Amino acid sequence: MTNHLLCSGLVLLAGMAFHASASAQATALTTDTVTTNLPEGVVTTTYLNGKSFDNSLLNNFGEDFTFSYFSLKPQLWVTTKDNTVWMETPLLANRKLGYMHGKLSSDGKTITVSLPQPVLNITSGSDKYTYYVALSNADGFAGDTITNKFEQHDLVYTLNDNGIWEPREKYLLGLYNSSSTKESYAFTSESEYFTSDFINKNSSKYKYNYNNVASGNKAGSLVATIVKNGTDTYIKGFVPKYPDAWIYFGKPEKEDSIYAPSAQIVDISESLGNTYFFSAKFDSEGEVGSLLYGMKAKFNDTSNSLNIGSNSFCTLWFPDYMEGYSTPQRYNQSVLTHWDIQPVKPAAPSGFAYHSGSNGVEVKFSITPKDVDGNDIDITSAGYRLYLDDVPYEFTKADNPRMESDTTLVIIPWLYDDYYTISKSSNNRYVEFNNFPADTKTIGVEVVYTVNGVTMVSDRLVYDISTGKSTTTGIKPISAAYSNIHPVARYSIDGKRLHSIEKGINIIRMSDGTVRKVLVK
Repeated sequence: MTNHLLCSGLVLLAGMAFHASASAQATALTTDTVTTNLPEGVVTTTYLNGKSFDNSLLNNFGEDFTFSYFSLKPQLWVTTKDNTVWMETPLLANRKLGYMHGKLSSDGKTITVSLPQPVLNITSGSDKYTYYVALSNADGFAGDTITNKFEQHDLVYTLNDNGIWEPREKYLLGLYNSSSTKESYAFTSESEYFTSDFINKNSSKYKYNYNNVASGNKAGSLVATIVKNGTDTYIKGFVPKYPDAWIYFGKPEKEDSIYAPSAQIVDISESLGNTYFFSAKFDSEGEVGSLLYGMKAKFNDTSNSLNIGSNSFCTLWFPDYMEGYSTPQRYNQSVLTHWDIQPVKPAAPSGFAYHSGSNGVEVKFSITPKDVDGNDIDITSAGYRLYLDDVPYEFTKADNPRMESDTTLVIIPWLYDDYYTISKSSNNRYVEFNNFPADTKTIGVEVVYTVNGVTMVSDRLVYDISTGKSTTTGIKPISAAYSNIHPVARYSIDGKRLHSIEKGINIIRMSDGTVRKVLVK
């Protein structure tokens, strides 16, 4: 994402509805069918960079705060056998949008997305509205002004030699509805996608120490990931409250330091409707002040560290349309030191609680980002796995429609949270089971930690449903092959292939060739 620092107040594509009547009628559309479930195919994860516009910010904060950035937002792609690539719609919104699709070339180097495409249906009383993602003025942003002329156009991405999908031309994507007013809601421009291979090849781990001002100047630490692309630097974990968010730093010409522009999106809360931003301030109070400040940092080659100025504050804030903004978190005294991470045995889960009610079975337990000796582990390399009667449990979209993940989860990523099926609060995890097998005797959970291809597993916490007691079972470190044993196929008692667990007897074939029977009542 070059030339980030040429703009002062940069990306927001919050899903907050902002209205700008389109100046031209859209091209006639042939379908209003929205694809909300991914088809079967090859699943890959890409990382989206973009520049966005939200009229609500312009109205509340003035002309200097019209655009904002989002960096390396994980995006799921599925490529089917006919070379169709299904992609998450690259518009940040507090509503779940459907998927758009493009055609992958035979050499695997270009993806052509024909627009417009429907991505959201909303019913209000007797009225039904379909929202389309469309190209608005193929030249993209012109003098920081939006032109609302939606066009029928091909958006083409090309894979460069570094492993980044780049748009062939500047563009502006918009979301608009099918009413006669053609109201538009969200815009993003000039997005690019980093492949997982690029991220893996260009990332390094750092130990991040900071001072949490909002928590009584409490010292904290975590593991951060730094990815470099030329003069651009991206840091994941820089905002401790949202350790999965990436913050962008750019390097201006003739400078030996890097700078993080303010107004970078770190999270959009679907439940609260808030958009949370990273900002920076150079003073002793740590207030936001001008939202357009940036943050300066400098690499120290001798100590292999990245140092932030002692008077620079990393501030987390969100727009408050009564008072301007609210600042729930502030951090300073930040130092990142290179960390050579090694595979270690993670600490075991603790504090298991079980509840069975009319809504199904819910469990709670705690996981700590430490190894057995009390040292920090890299949570981006960690997850946890649940067992029902010693069988790894798989969470599927079919069984759990409100899951955020569209792929089956056996090892749940440390930071995963869809608010409904699996949620987190600090070190606590809350899990709801749908179609819980009635004859289940025990529930187990363990932490899985994989570094450099070596998988280490914690002792397993096992809860006995009949006695209401839990015990920790010591196990030996296991190989990566064994640690990845998971269900690969399910069948009914008469041999019919099942797409998800169903009531009755389920025959489950595991990836190691074993077969198990599970009764679901």
